[in-house]
Amino acid sequence: MKKIITILMLCSWIMANAQQVSDYQYISVPNKFSDFDANQFSLNNTLKILLKKRNYEPLGENKNYWPEEVKLNPCRVLTADVFNTSSFLKNKLTLVLKDCNDEVVLKEEAISDIKAYKEGYTDALQQIVATMQISDAQDDIVTPAVQEVTIIEKTTQPAEYQKMLPEERQTKPMTTTKVITDNNQPMKTNDLKITHLDNGEIMVIDTKKSLILAHYYPSTRTGIYHVKITAKNGMGYYTIGYKNQDGTLSYERTRDFQTWTLTTFN
Repeated sequence: MKKIITILMLCSWIMANAQQVSDYQYISVPNKFSDFDANQFSLNNTLKILLKKRNYEPLGENKNYWPEEVKLNPCRVLTADVFNTSSFLKNKLTLVLKDCNDEVVLKEEAISDIKAYKEGYTDALQQIVATMQISDAQDDIVTPAVQEVTIIEKTTQPAEYQKMLPEERQTKPMTTTKVITDNNQPMKTNDLKITHLDNGEIMVIDTKKSLILAHYYPSTRTGIYHVKITAKNGMGYYTIGYKNQDGTLSYERTRDFQTWTLTTFN
């Protein structure tokens, strides 16, 4: 009975991990695995072929050749690595898949009874990939998780006579913020916070959920930013954003990477 329970627990663990992996479409296969030379025993090419049979799209490690939608959102990609965990007279491999945060999404091991290295390693790799569910990645990964809002900031300057007073007695400029949703219903201002960092980055934070909704990273051009938007599945995606002369922030949004719309965030 104990053995049956153990087997059931192991199957549940494998299914949970496979389901998590199946949320991805792209898997980056490097030219060289940690415990092998470049494409030794043709393992790198073999893994690419096996992944395609499970509807995954293998990518090389050179990001310049990645699809445009993946360049904008590298968190759509898992990175593969293969380790040699062989024991005496047994060829054994471990496949590890990590996400963009270097977190392990899948770690699976298989043993082959074939003694020849190339055939044995290939057999072990086939066993591992066979446990992975077929890719079921959804296209709505680029759908923002937050309601679109408009933020209007108004700064009130102190009266002119204040300049005649000692600095410690002068009234400082006061900024008020008004937040409006798409349907013109007011949103609680204290749930949303815009933070300007000293290095030029800007963060839009949902204080109620303790979540960074958008993170603006300055580019080499004034007013143009690289932006990470938090998506529904928590993975996030990258796009281009702008800061206009009046201080409003916006970003480019797409579903199919063919047509784009400009969305005002604040």
